[in-house]
Amino acid sequence: MFEARCVECHGPEKRKGGLRVDSLASLLKGGKHGPAIVAPFAGDLTLAELGCGSGDKLATFYERLFASSPEVAKLFHAEKMAEQRRKFAAMLSEIVRVLDRPELLVSEVAESGRRHVNYGVRERDYDDVGAALIWTLEHELKGEFTPELKAAWREAYTLLAAVMRRAAEATQSPR
Repeated sequence: MFEARCVECHGPEKRKGGLRVDSLASLLKGGKHGPAIVAPFAGDLTLAELGCGSGDKLATFYERLFASSPEVAKLFHAEKMAEQRRKFAAMLSEIVRVLDRPELLVSEVAESGRRHVNYGVRERDYDDVGAALIWTLEHELKGEFTPELKAAWREAYTLLAAVMRRAAEATQSPR
């Protein structure tokens, strides 16, 4: 939806309001009215505040993801889930750490998108993961997960997933 509706008017060919949304770097740079996205939580939101430092809370994320998308569960080995939760927590931590450094963020996220092709991740899986992530944060943080924080996480995830999708698509496309 993001690609179809937003990039059409704010892409490399057409830059309505001077804004491009076809890369995270462009979004952070912004258009004539300033950045399209800011990192409101980059410096002051720790994993402890996110509720993602705990394996139990990340287990909740995977339980939700697998319940809502059983096909995704087939991509994981049950005996390796503790390691997977550790990797996911590290990835979330790194995203928060470099959110205000788009040159690092985009390259790291794009590389992750290319790797996920080899794992069997499909286009629709990104939506399922995003929904499970937002649900988990809302469920675990309860009242601390304010509407502003929810909007920031949705916006950040949408952008990161778009970068991963684009990198995955480029990996799969014949050159």
